[in-house]
Amino acid sequence: MSLASAAIKAPLMAFANLSTGEVVEAQYNPEQVQIELGVNFQRLGIPGQSHALLQYIHTENPTLSLDLEYHVDKPADFETRDNAERFFLSCCYPEGDAGSVAQGGPPTILVVWPNWLALECKVTGVRSRVSRFNATGDPVIETLTVTVEEARDARLTSAEVRENGWRRSNRNPYEGP
Repeated sequence: MSLASAAIKAPLMAFANLSTGEVVEAQYNPEQVQIELGVNFQRLGIPGQSHALLQYIHTENPTLSLDLEYHVDKPADFETRDNAERFFLSCCYPEGDAGSVAQGGPPTILVVWPNWLALECKVTGVRSRVSRFNATGDPVIETLTVTVEEARDARLTSAEVRENGWRRSNRNPYEGP
């Protein structure tokens, strides 16, 4: 490995609120991301058959769970950490200017890990774990465990998944709504 390639920083995971256009980047990429996907089948018992037939019902929405660590090493890091925390918490509540009950839910966010993942999701859970405090009592290491679930508005086929994997959105998180 050359010295130049060692200095290249990996692209950071980003989250964009698709209603407001606000973007939050991870301070560090997560060490691991857990993705779960389930498939629902109706088990049809046929008298005399040696086994149940599986009738496809639907595929569950994929859920992602990841830990985002924020370290406060300098004063600007407090704002980075606080901004990320407020961003994810705000994605758990309906927007105030919804025009109808149908539009009154939490916003959809775009989750992007460049070269691997691009999903439009709803935040389904946020957990904060603070593991260190400075001399004035401010948290200096916070881990936000964020759980999101894909929110699709169109059918997804086997061929599309075979071609694109977890890259299901072509939206750029740095472009507005």
